[in-house]
Amino acid sequence: MRELPDVITSILINHSANFFFVIRPLDYDGGRVRLSFVLRSEFAKTSHITSALGCALDCLARAVGYQTLGYCATTESEVSFHDDALSLDGPQTFIAEAMLGLTDNNLATYTSSIHVQDGGRHKLIVNASGTLKRQHANNLRYIADWRQLKGACAG
Repeated sequence: MRELPDVITSILINHSANFFFVIRPLDYDGGRVRLSFVLRSEFAKTSHITSALGCALDCLARAVGYQTLGYCATTESEVSFHDDALSLDGPQTFIAEAMLGLTDNNLATYTSSIHVQDGGRHKLIVNASGTLKRQHANNLRYIADWRQLKGACAG
């Protein structure tokens, strides 16, 4: 694993996914990132899981796109939740991975997936694919204090 660049660490710290999760990097290499998302106990109810996982997917996409595009955001994505995502209850640790596909100066495609540990194996609960677009400095929006969020994923 390469050391996470400071700016990607900043993306992980400042993203609104921190409202739902404790985020830890597991692996990082150009065009690929693996993260651990530990669900905070106050969100360990089934009704919060899909919102939290959607937010995690956004964070993951921005982190994987940074090396190629700089600051970026998803412009379109297709997300598939699997049945097991809706039956999760209690604190969970999720393993998430994203990879870049085709890229140019302003756009990149990506795929991502989130698994939950089930015994000794990882069970796929959500996957996504989409397009990332470079964000210019005047379009950037940061949330400096995630505690001010009211459950929205506005990364």
